[in-house]
Amino acid sequence: PGRVLLAPDPTPEQALFDVLHYTVDIAFRGSPPTVGGTVAILLESLVDSLFTVHIDLDDVLSVSSVTIVGEGTPSWDHLSDLITISLSPGLPGGEQIEIEIEYSGDPTLAQYDGLFFTSYDSKPVYYSLSEPWSARTWWPCKDYPDDKATFDIYLSVDSTMFATSNGDYLGYTADAQWGLPYRKYHWVENYPMTTYLFSIAASEYVELNDYYVYAPQETMPVDHSDFPGKVSQAETEFDNAVPCLEFFSSIFGPYPFIDEKYGIAMCSMGGGMEHQTLTSYGHMLVTGAHTYDYIYVHELAHQWFGDLITCEDWTHIWLNEGFASYSEALWFEHLGGATALRDDMENKDNPGSWSGPILRAPDEDNPWYYFHSVVYDKAAWVLHMLRHILGDAAFFTMLTDYTANPDFAYSSIGTDDFTDFCEGYYGGPLDWFFDPWLTREDRLQYSLSLIHI
Repeated sequence: PGRVLLAPDPTPEQALFDVLHYTVDIAFRGSPPTVGGTVAILLESLVDSLFTVHIDLDDVLSVSSVTIVGEGTPSWDHLSDLITISLSPGLPGGEQIEIEIEYSGDPTLAQYDGLFFTSYDSKPVYYSLSEPWSARTWWPCKDYPDDKATFDIYLSVDSTMFATSNGDYLGYTADAQWGLPYRKYHWVENYPMTTYLFSIAASEYVELNDYYVYAPQETMPVDHSDFPGKVSQAETEFDNAVPCLEFFSSIFGPYPFIDEKYGIAMCSMGGGMEHQTLTSYGHMLVTGAHTYDYIYVHELAHQWFGDLITCEDWTHIWLNEGFASYSEALWFEHLGGATALRDDMENKDNPGSWSGPILRAPDEDNPWYYFHSVVYDKAAWVLHMLRHILGDAAFFTMLTDYTANPDFAYSSIGTDDFTDFCEGYYGGPLDWFFDPWLTREDRLQYSLSLIHI
């Protein structure tokens, strides 16, 4: 399709309701590429009378039915990537309804698809990568980072495959799809999660299991789903999982999803994606020699910065990526001291690729505009400089207070929320620092003059 999907803003109607819970019950077929099933959306009205509900779903997918659970079929249509559902009478403020949508189609036809059907060693591999706004290309949702919800997740795949996802695993049941024996895997995510972090990774996996002891006699599973041909490399590659969890928990605060898990799901992607509780990780990164530890560390740090605390819209993506990038340097400092910290930060000092503001412009049509190197490397330098401005003691206290702040944790924030928060640890305004570094397009140059009196 030749359509250009602009960086979307919620419709006015989408600002009038809050999604509380998704029950996703969908099946996957590799040939031809197909996804389909039902998604039930529990939502609450934020206004006196909610008459219209807009749900995002790409037009490449077809909706077969819309039902208000317990009430019947409303008036609805599916046009311009939106399912419009009319409520009559309007839903009063504070009241909840559950809308069930049945749909199917080929998600790979979308302009920016978020679901991939690939293979490794001639075995099928299905995985999602929905950031920034591609969740809507494979399941109906309110696809914006500032609306988090809990999830029940049912994923049906061929019976030879294991489908892993966010949160806790509750087992599988026998299923049948397209005349074939399938298994339906059940996962539940009890921590609030935004739509782009909902994940499937499915293949003929081998499971590697470890445990993170986070308190006396208290453990959390650390589970990795690996391709059979990569198990020996994975055993070595991921032996830093628990040490990394221990270190980041010591400087950022407790791992945010401690009642569930952390793990890796090996995929056929080129990098990594920080899906909540279960990072998707490219098999090429698993060398058995810790070659790409900086990527592993980056994705793990996102569990705090991006998953626990999420940017409220894509213009503020530096709040996710800058922190994760600086976390790489903090990990290397932990291992190698000041020299390792300096080496990593010097590698991030690339003025040639720093053209553009860290605060991204709205409404750009290319999703990769929002993931320019400035939101990674330049933003990491902003945090490194902030550390020097505050001093180590105040900076690291700020970090643990930031992740523990009830207004931020399991929610979403904008840049002003963060910069205002930092001023409390500085003891005065910080706009003189943040404004030029976040909004100017160049690499600032400083000069020092010594005045003799």
